[in-house]
Amino acid sequence: MQEGVSELSEGASALNDGAGELLDGLFEAEDGVVELTDGAEELAAALGDGADEVPNPDEEQRAEVSEVIGNPLNVNQSAQAEAGSYGAGLAPFFMGLALWIGTLVMMQVLRPVSARALLSNASSLKVAVSAWMPFLALGMVQALLLYAVVVLGVGGEPAHPWLALGVLLAAAAAFTALIQGIVMLLGNPGKFVIIVLLVLQLVAAGGTFPAQTLPGSLEALHPVLPLTYVTDGLRHVIYGADAAVVSGTLAAMGVTTVVGLGVLLLAVRKHRICLLYTSD
Repeated sequence: MQEGVSELSEGASALNDGAGELLDGLFEAEDGVVELTDGAEELAAALGDGADEVPNPDEEQRAEVSEVIGNPLNVNQSAQAEAGSYGAGLAPFFMGLALWIGTLVMMQVLRPVSARALLSNASSLKVAVSAWMPFLALGMVQALLLYAVVVLGVGGEPAHPWLALGVLLAAAAAFTALIQGIVMLLGNPGKFVIIVLLVLQLVAAGGTFPAQTLPGSLEALHPVLPLTYVTDGLRHVIYGADAAVVSGTLAAMGVTTVVGLGVLLLAVRKHRICLLYTSD
C-alpha cells in the first residue's frame, strides 16, 4: 500500500513537471503565433506595395509595348546615292565591260597596224599614234552609242550626264590603247592575255560584289585593274554621289592610256626590227 502511494506521488510529480513544460510550450506557441501574425502583416503589406508597383497599362500603352516587343529595333537608313533597281546597280560595271569587249572585237577584225606604216620613214611614235587613231575613233563611236542606248533606249537617267559620257570616252581611249598595244606586241597570244584580263576584271573589279569579300590575291588586283576605276567613276556620276571621285577615274584612265601607248610604241619598234632583219 505504501509502495502504491509512493508511485502515485512520483506520477503526480511527473505530471506536475509535464504540466509546467506544457505551459512553457503554450507560452512559446503564443509567441510564435504573435511572430506569425507580424510576419503575415508584413507579407500582406509587401504584397500590397508590390501590387501597386505592377503596371496596369491602358489600351494605347499595351499596343505600344506590343509594337516594341515585336519590332525592338528601329533602323534609320541614309544613303548618299542609291540605284533604283538591281539592273541599275549593275549598269556601270557592264557599261565598262561592254567597252572592253567591243575593243577586243575590233582586234579580231582589224589589223593593229599596217605593214606599209611600219616600212615608212615616219618615226615609231608617229606610226604608233597613227595606228591608234582609227581604234580610238571607233572606241569613241562605241562609247557614244553605248551612252545613247543606256540613256535613250533603256531610259537611264545619270545624275551627271556629261561626266558619265566623259568617263565612257576616257575609258574608250584607255582600253583601245592598252588592248591594241598588248595584241600588237604579243600577236595572237596577246588576245588570250586580254581575255584573261577580262576574266580577272569580271571577278576583281568590284562590279558584282565588294572587293573586300575577295580572296587576298584577287583583292590585291582590284586597285590595278582599269575596269575598277571605270565602274567606280560611273557609279558616282550615274547615282549622284560625290562627283569628285571622277577625277581619280580620269587620272587612272590617263595612266592606262599612256601605258597602252608605251606598249604600242614598243611593239612598233619590235615589228620594225623584225621587218628590217627579214628584208636583209
